[in-house]
Amino acid sequence: MNKIIGVTGANGRLGTALVQLGAVPIVLNITDFSACVDHFREFQYDVVINCAAKTDVDWCQKPENTSETIQVNTLGAINISEAYAGNLIQLSTDFVFDGKSGKYSESAQISGTGVYGFSKELAESALEYRSDTTVIRTTQIFGTKNDFLSRALLKAMNHQEVMGIDNLYGNPTHVEFLAVAIMSFISLDRIGDIRFLHLAGTSYLSRYEFLKQAFLKFGLDITLLKKVSYESLNIPTPRPLLGGFDLSLARKLKLPLYSAEGGLEKCFKNWSRYGK
Repeated sequence: MNKIIGVTGANGRLGTALVQLGAVPIVLNITDFSACVDHFREFQYDVVINCAAKTDVDWCQKPENTSETIQVNTLGAINISEAYAGNLIQLSTDFVFDGKSGKYSESAQISGTGVYGFSKELAESALEYRSDTTVIRTTQIFGTKNDFLSRALLKAMNHQEVMGIDNLYGNPTHVEFLAVAIMSFISLDRIGDIRFLHLAGTSYLSRYEFLKQAFLKFGLDITLLKKVSYESLNIPTPRPLLGGFDLSLARKLKLPLYSAEGGLEKCFKNWSRYGK
């Protein structure tokens, strides 16, 4: 029997990709506990994937947005976990780590970076002892119309310089490949048995290295890509500079994982989404 898989945040990047694979959109204000209770009384799911979150880390870092960030990313996750009694997948991030010693394994000590990272760390901690729950962490999602890669490509296509940070490391992750890996994990019936799982692209690269690959793939003017340090940009939002993941567990589970090159190839085939 096919599982009924519900997804919150279904209009977001990952949520959209999951719906394309058959997940059912959950239309719900997750910050309203009563609404959560009413929804899960009315609708039945075999699995719920919580993708609803404030993910713009620079927006989250602004003092006037701290409360809303915590409301959605932390309290929203808690509301779902308490209102829904079944199998739950909570999406998280490498921002729950301090970014000093990546690649991180699932068992690494968490210490959130910035307001966004802190909000997701709190959510993880709140769900730590909930049964039938798996926290899936991912990072550096691309393959959408509005992400770090698409913005960089559009700038280069308009003959504007692009800053490539050479000391910000992680695993660039194509959103459609990530969705496939999540669905593959669900098919294993290991939710709750595996408490934490890292799913991301297999390539561990600096932002500059990844953008360089993208420029070459798309035939863009490489002289527009400028190598810079994160510190030189004076960005007020902290980021885990040595973030990213050890994917040993995902490999052991034989989940489908793809390289950055594979993701760029997929983007190139659909490059009209970047405005060309």
